[in-house]
Amino acid sequence: MNIRDYLAQASQINQTLIQDPKTLLALTVAWIDPLSILKDQAILEEEELADYYYAGDRVGESIHVARNCFPDIYASAINKLRKGESSRRVLDFIDVEIENQTGILVTAYGEGHAYAYGIPMEWYGFDMGDPDFYDEREDEWHLASLFGIYLEEDPEHDYLKEIKSPDDAWEVAYTLKWSLQAYCHSPLHETLMNAIALTFSCSGNSSVDYSANVGHEFYPLQWTPDEVAYASLINREAAEIMQSAVIGLTHIYDPVIQACLRQKIQLTSQHIKDLRDKGENIRDRITDETPNPLNIRWDDLRASLDDATQPDATELPLRLGVT
Repeated sequence: MNIRDYLAQASQINQTLIQDPKTLLALTVAWIDPLSILKDQAILEEEELADYYYAGDRVGESIHVARNCFPDIYASAINKLRKGESSRRVLDFIDVEIENQTGILVTAYGEGHAYAYGIPMEWYGFDMGDPDFYDEREDEWHLASLFGIYLEEDPEHDYLKEIKSPDDAWEVAYTLKWSLQAYCHSPLHETLMNAIALTFSCSGNSSVDYSANVGHEFYPLQWTPDEVAYASLINREAAEIMQSAVIGLTHIYDPVIQACLRQKIQLTSQHIKDLRDKGENIRDRITDETPNPLNIRWDDLRASLDDATQPDATELPLRLGVT
């Protein structure tokens, strides 16, 4: 048989194959999803990332995550491997595409492509009871001090310090944060709200409210479609809150804003005291439907006419963990 006859027969066979729906489907599956051909489906569903991780199979680990959570990335990665691209380039491609789609910083893994560690999360919160809080969080400390929080030093050992606060400081901050929600059409009000939420861990977003020590007790989330969607939502919301909060913390140095905030703190503290005297808790009154049960008004919140306070251009990326 000459080459011309051979090619003609091969073409005829190919045409016959693709005319059969089942054969065409099988060829398509084998091309797009080779793992379903190479491995039994039950094995694929039961496999764990740790199996790939401890075997040192970083490509298998990344491909497994992509297949389970990102079908489009998986298909593109498989195509790149078919074209002979290096494993390193394919791994980097998967990382970048996952970050672009979800905002999850998988390149933040201390060990490259270590998906077996779970979904990496950012933690912006802190422990106000830590004496180092005074030195390490100057802006947050400045805001906290307006709520009556102060640092008490041991008279006999000046290196020993303890954070002290009024009994109602957190309730007041929580109440004011919620009361500002109705005014979030104003950037000034929104940034103040988020500054309070960050400082007093009451944003409702775990990445903003938890420190790394606390967050690691509840996480990591695993690489499943539902938990990827959840982590992506938390990360993107946290980034927005932090951008706003950092700006809000700079506004707190404005004496006019400070005076307004002090007045609201004093007013709210008295309201909370009155409720306590009646045996009521302000947190029981605040809901999504009634975020401002004390009817605290913020119409008078405004910056000084000569206020030129601007967020430090270098501080925002540092706080957000951007390098």
